Amino acid sequence: MAAVVKSHAGDLFSASGENPLLLGLPRMRTESEWGRLMMHRPKVSTGPEVEDWQRLDAVPQINNSFVPKLEETEAATRMQMAMLSSIRNRDPRVEANRVMVYAADPATHETMEDIPFAMVAAQGAIIRGPTGGGKSSFLFRFLSHFPQVIHRDGDESLGYLKLKQLVWLVAEMPPDPSRGGLLESIAHAMDKALGTDYLKQLGKVTKLESKFVWVIHWLLLHRCSFLVVEEAQKGNLDTPVLGEAFQRFFLRLLNSGIPVALVGNPLAFSELETNSQNMSRLTSAGLWDYYPEFTWATERWKDLVTYVWGFTVFDSNKDKPIKHLHVLLWILTGGSPSYLARLRKEALLKAISMGKDYVDKEVLLAAANGAVMRGVRPLILALVGRNDVALGKFKDQPVEYFRERWAGISQKLRRPPIELLEGSPLYSLFKNTDANAQSTSDGPADGADGKTTKKASQGQSARKSDSKGSSRPLAPQPSSSSS
Repeated sequence: MAAVVKSHAGDLFSASGENPLLLGLPRMRTESEWGRLMMHRPKVSTGPEVEDWQRLDAVPQINNSFVPKLEETEAATRMQMAMLSSIRNRDPRVEANRVMVYAADPATHETMEDIPFAMVAAQGAIIRGPTGGGKSSFLFRFLSHFPQVIHRDGDESLGYLKLKQLVWLVAEMPPDPSRGGLLESIAHAMDKALGTDYLKQLGKVTKLESKFVWVIHWLLLHRCSFLVVEEAQKGNLDTPVLGEAFQRFFLRLLNSGIPVALVGNPLAFSELETNSQNMSRLTSAGLWDYYPEFTWATERWKDLVTYVWGFTVFDSNKDKPIKHLHVLLWILTGGSPSYLARLRKEALLKAISMGKDYVDKEVLLAAANGAVMRGVRPLILALVGRNDVALGKFKDQPVEYFRERWAGISQKLRRPPIELLEGSPLYSLFKNTDANAQSTSDGPADGADGKTTKKASQGQSARKSDSKGSSRPLAPQPSSSSS
């Protein structure tokens, strides 16, 4: 590969298209482009010739559905910007960048404090929300548009003859508050992506501070451009001593030019939130929240019903009309996109077992009362009843955040119309949890069918958020709805 050598860094960055580390990576995408790229509706074979076993086999594909919301298209743009900026700022044609690759050389550095800063610090992001909010689904869709590893040929002028460029890496936080466990998780993830034996090498290092240096050294050596640390839970980030130590490590990565995204439960970040400077640095690429929809009347919820509930293994539009569908589905799922997909999956399976080739209200209620939905029903009941006492029984739920948001809901939408469940065994269960809800004589919310009728033109810019703070996806509407 021919190298372009110039004397001034400014000249190099004006010709960033020649940066060899950018070859093979997609160009910068706009928010509307990310909306179309991330939207995914799995296609399955339908029609009378498809046998039931084939339909059963196709039902799990609903787990691959993805309906981006406005915040996610913005998050994707910010994170791609952080990734590409990191690569540009480490252009190997700049001599200082070739030196920086070895800034964390364990032969000369014993602690993280010994590692010099990069010319330009990287950006950090936090993606937070309770389990099932869609954090991991967003990351999967986003990262799927980038190669993880690119094998490069180079020359001496670039500082490498061969290079396994690590574009992105996902590692999991350890379940216990162990810094060593996190380093082992990163090393293990690198081994899987690169075919290396870094985890084995790390096991030979005795001092914890030296292990930090080794891991940063390996990440710099492979020009890692985006590190995602998933499943941050209270107990591994949010501890008085180790929480601070974790923050120090993540900030050192940023100062070394490696972008970091922390993903996990909101409760895990309470210690971090007490340090304004660290919080500012670690959210320079955004603080992105993932929560269930707080009412059944948001445009976002209606879109989820259109797209997710519209997934079928039967003929399109064969489902029977269900009155106030999007309201009923909100009650049965607590507004959770994850539980909505779970309920649709169960409804399709139940329809097949009942010998039907459609979903109607009988199938829906039977699925909602089934064993698979039973495991998440206590949380759904707490969300639907807006019951902070019941929600507080779950140690991983940010009760205070929910309480604040519930307080801002209008009186008209305060009480869900549980009467829609009358005639079902579920009615008494939901009725008993409705004691704290404010009563209203308005019944179901306006526009109570589950269909979204607004059409979006191709190349449409971002839609505005609705009055309740939920957002429209940046994706064209389907030509027809099966809900």
